[in-house]
Amino acid sequence: ISKDDELVREAADLYTEQTGIAIAETQVFGISERFDWMSATIDGLNEHGNIVEFKHITTRRLQELGNEEMEAVPEPWLVQVHHQMIVAGKSSAEIAVLIGNEDFRIYPVERNPDLSDLIITMETEFAEAIRSQTPPEAGPQDVCSTVLRAYGPPNGAIQLSPDFDEML
Repeated sequence: ISKDDELVREAADLYTEQTGIAIAETQVFGISERFDWMSATIDGLNEHGNIVEFKHITTRRLQELGNEEMEAVPEPWLVQVHHQMIVAGKSSAEIAVLIGNEDFRIYPVERNPDLSDLIITMETEFAEAIRSQTPPEAGPQDVCSTVLRAYGPPNGAIQLSPDFDEML
């Protein structure tokens, strides 16, 4: 059993303990009925068939979360569960977060039609580019994003290798 599986089971047990609702299935793979190229693996479905995404973070990341009454979760999580809701045809989901093995919170997420439409549009364009084997156009924003991901947030100037100008 992997460490990830253990964390999912621990979070699933805490979810059931806190809500009284059992997790019926874990690691559920699904393909969208509407978009045959869109799929997702959902961490858990509760006994009512609702999506539950499990996260485990350290206490250092606690500032990324807000209170449990609102969708105050990191943007990548919000996009992830919206993608899952699109695939599963659901209008809501929950993100169950275990924080440093001490605190457990559940954040409800209602499907936002505008965000869902944006995800569908962008993923459709991406799927078409893959099908047609069309590479994305390079642009300054792409280069900057790649550099920042590779080197982390800048603390002053970023030192680039001499061959970077040639690559750019």
